[in-house]
Amino acid sequence: MILLLVTGCGEGQPATQQFYVEPAPPDNPTARTDAAEAEVTDRESLPPSSPILPVGGSGTMGELTTTYAAGQTVLVVRAEDLPEVLEFVSHIHRGVCEEGGPVAAALNSVVGLADGTGTGTTILGTDALPVTEPLFVQIHGSGGAPIACGDIVGSGS
Repeated sequence: MILLLVTGCGEGQPATQQFYVEPAPPDNPTARTDAAEAEVTDRESLPPSSPILPVGGSGTMGELTTTYAAGQTVLVVRAEDLPEVLEFVSHIHRGVCEEGGPVAAALNSVVGLADGTGTGTTILGTDALPVTEPLFVQIHGSGGAPIACGDIVGSGS
């Protein structure tokens, strides 16, 4: 007969584990070129307007306008040739349209009208968006895929 003796390791001792999980870097695939770096280095605020161009043959285009007043940044997304009469999600992302990047700020939806135009206005604090790195605005369609995108470049106040 074989006697099997099972004993608990450290019975009566509290179970503790000490381990370190390395934090993952932010998911931003954008690699800045020297030209892009120079373009944003001296910027103290977002430019007054940035064009928004069609993505994937959507035909949707528009403009992002930015104004500053009383410690606030007012961002207005105006769109044309929207495919439907509904609300379109829009964001400011880190990076450039061509490469993509994570969301920097959610914007209020662009509300599409029967004539294919739409507008969305968002008010943020003046320090809510990073202004020393590339940013882009994106309008998403009903399935979530981008239908329009515009790089926010240059300097302005």
